Amino acid sequence: MNRTEELLFEAATPEVYLSNPFRLARLPVTAGEREVARRRRELEGAARLQVPVPPEAAPFPPLPDGMTVDPTEVVRQLNALSDPGRRLIRELFWLWPRDFGPSGADPALEALERGWPVVALDLWRREAGRGDPLALHNLAVLHHMLALDYEAAAARRRLGADELRVGETHWQLGLEAWGRLFDHAGFWDLTGELVRRKADPRIDRNFTADLRARLADALALINGRLLVRFAAARADTDFNRHRRLLGRGFPARAKEFALNEAARPLMEELKGVLASQLPPETLASGGVPALAGALAGIEEGPLGVIDIVLPPGNLLRQTAHAEVVERMLDGLKIVTDRRPPGPGELNAVRMFLQRLRALAEEPHLRDRVDRHLQSLPWTVYR
Repeated sequence: MNRTEELLFEAATPEVYLSNPFRLARLPVTAGEREVARRRRELEGAARLQVPVPPEAAPFPPLPDGMTVDPTEVVRQLNALSDPGRRLIRELFWLWPRDFGPSGADPALEALERGWPVVALDLWRREAGRGDPLALHNLAVLHHMLALDYEAAAARRRLGADELRVGETHWQLGLEAWGRLFDHAGFWDLTGELVRRKADPRIDRNFTADLRARLADALALINGRLLVRFAAARADTDFNRHRRLLGRGFPARAKEFALNEAARPLMEELKGVLASQLPPETLASGGVPALAGALAGIEEGPLGVIDIVLPPGNLLRQTAHAEVVERMLDGLKIVTDRRPPGPGELNAVRMFLQRLRALAEEPHLRDRVDRHLQSLPWTVYR
């Protein structure tokens, strides 16, 4: 994974707009170093004096559902703009002015600032209908931002039916607009020109090409990360809603990448759980019941989420299952080597092995478990 991809996927979270420094500090994407430094001083002063930030430095559009952000967090996000690659990614996920010069003039953005979002949307729709890439980009950003704002609000309270419908509309319009940009030559010409204007040698010369190649993957990853959250919370309705969005809003390759990348941290969590719950001293004292309890927790925890998110046959899912089955069989060997089970314990061993067989998705693992089952009751582990 190259540097541009790392920065893009780092930003591709459900908080991509909630953490955007241009939104949080109410700055245009054309803000220069002096303007950013001035806003940073204002926010640092507010944090030091523990007073509200001045209105001109407050997030805009306002954060959803009365959410607030600590000024020190906004300063941290502003500091990230010193990295030109990170700044370009933050600019990609924010609204662009018609004039990228000193004035930054744009009638639609001015209407938005005055609290007239319908006017702004109408202007951008008309311009996008004529093939204007900047207007189409701003439509994508605004609808996508509002869709994710509804998701953030839904995490804090139960949304009403009307709110859910509006949020769904923003998802559809936002993903449709982004989808039109994936292969929009005018948009990528404009993006390339904005990158060249930076004239910063730290920016990779293939930045625009890499961005174009992976933008669909990054946008799908946002939904993939939401899927993981909903799967972990067993929020079936929201999970199915985002699975539908992911299925119809992105190419198959982007969907597959998003699911794997979003589930990857679960694999690391799974390895951590296995390491913490299967130390030899625990197995020696707890025996097969300790193994069975650990397995139940893993099936309910990270492995269960992996199974909800990833389809059967997926390589990462198979790897997760193999990790669990192999570690559990190793644990069983430790237990039975220390103290072979008595006649009254053989049934518990048999049930434990049957559970492992159900988890073994690869034939060689099922065969290994079958050999243990067939060896009962004479020996437990072979």
